[in-house]
Amino acid sequence: MKIIITENQYNRLFNEEQLYHGSPYMYDKLDTEKVGSVNDVNEPLGIFFTDKKSIAKFYSNETGTGLGNVLNMLGLGGIKGYKPSVYVGDVNPTNPKEVDFDGKRSSDEMDKNEIIKQGFKDGHDAVILKNIIDGPDVKQNVTVVKDPSVVKNFKRL
Repeated sequence: MKIIITENQYNRLFNEEQLYHGSPYMYDKLDTEKVGSVNDVNEPLGIFFTDKKSIAKFYSNETGTGLGNVLNMLGLGGIKGYKPSVYVGDVNPTNPKEVDFDGKRSSDEMDKNEIIKQGFKDGHDAVILKNIIDGPDVKQNVTVVKDPSVVKNFKRL
């Protein structure tokens, strides 16, 4: 007898979590040289993933400029070289730092950027911000990685 399972079922069996990444650019692989966006305050923090496909889609239209964002929303981003893309990957860190935001936003008391920086400084291969209100005011789980090797099966949807 042969049993066929889906990719999502396989990931759940082997503790790999399928997460989403949004970018205004199209590419084939994650590249740490290109890490950094308007959402990283002062310095690149890592590659951000979310557990919600709709959030990745939101970030795929974020270009860092008002004109670029409007062009993307109108489907005209190609004029400026944008190709809004949503990606999916299996993220399987071995030493993650997890912080539960309990349905709150980043604040002075719990600064997500400082938590991410400290997590990587302490040697964690990922920082998972659970139940954080982020981006377009949606509660989500955000996973940040520095090393693309913890992401398998990365592909554009």
